[in-house]
Amino acid sequence: MDSNLKYNIVSIPNGKTFISKELLSKHLDLEDNFGDQIIVETNLDKNQEEIIISSNIFFKNNCICARCSEEVVREFVANYKLRASYNLSLTSREFDTEIEISPSTTEIDISDGVRESILLTLPLKILCNDDCFGLCQYCGKNLNKIENNICNCHIKEIDPRFTKLKDLLTKN
Repeated sequence: MDSNLKYNIVSIPNGKTFISKELLSKHLDLEDNFGDQIIVETNLDKNQEEIIISSNIFFKNNCICARCSEEVVREFVANYKLRASYNLSLTSREFDTEIEISPSTTEIDISDGVRESILLTLPLKILCNDDCFGLCQYCGKNLNKIENNICNCHIKEIDPRFTKLKDLLTKN
């Protein structure tokens, strides 16, 4: 992985530091459908005992709607939080990753954690909109593009098992 998310912790002063980076999806070994630009905004809080790295990741995903098969571009925000400590005796659940570092550690790479956060942020099914009607189950037309979202291709067809019920309706 060609990472641009390595932070030289020796050159970062104690206190809070903000770093913003723009990456290509290939830098995180992601597929091309993640677009050309992934923005990682990172806050580093360094003191004598630990370094807290909090990142907000902004990205787009080009995908196919799970109901109507139309192409969709969605924007997402993922978060990643890492604690690098010289003494990892106390752990906390508020961090995605906790690592122990030595005084000789010169850099921290958060690429894997950022990649995981991006992938975990994606929903299992992406819809073009919450009211997507999908495809007609008989002819495959996109119901979102049809007036009243109802396809007329199957109205005259009746399941043969229900013909007796139809006869009851027509007698009255």
